Amino acid sequence: MQNDAVPIQEALSNLGMNVANVLAKAITNQSEQWYFITNMYDQLLTQIPEKNWLQVFPFKLFEIEYRWGKIEPFVFEVRGNPGLDYINKQVVPSLLETFDADLVNLTIAHAYSQYCIHYVAYIQDTRRVFAEHFRENFRRDGHNAIADRWDEVARSLRS
Repeated sequence: MQNDAVPIQEALSNLGMNVANVLAKAITNQSEQWYFITNMYDQLLTQIPEKNWLQVFPFKLFEIEYRWGKIEPFVFEVRGNPGLDYINKQVVPSLLETFDADLVNLTIAHAYSQYCIHYVAYIQDTRRVFAEHFRENFRRDGHNAIADRWDEVARSLRS
């Protein structure tokens, strides 16, 4: 009798790759990309106390990127995001029916990392575009300290 069972680690890794592939089809423009990347990063930092998942992550976000609406009085409300909606409204509830929250969060972190690794060039360009946009807006409005923080992000992405 042959055992066709797939080890749980391999199954979750495969699931992570499948989720990453769906994300690639769901996220269709730079705005969706930027909000997904920054908000999912913040969500995972909040939900996973152990930060080992960051070791396989292809880049580091600056705090102003993933916490900008929380640390500054300038909040831009996004009404839905296809990537965040897919993860939080479809994938997570489905996985929580079978697995505990820690395993679900690690699976989501794996999917997110795989997505970011595959699309790193596009993501980095998106981050640069948004950093330059925010820098110019804050500079124009006289918020130079915040503009300088966005400038640091933009400069790090020019190389």
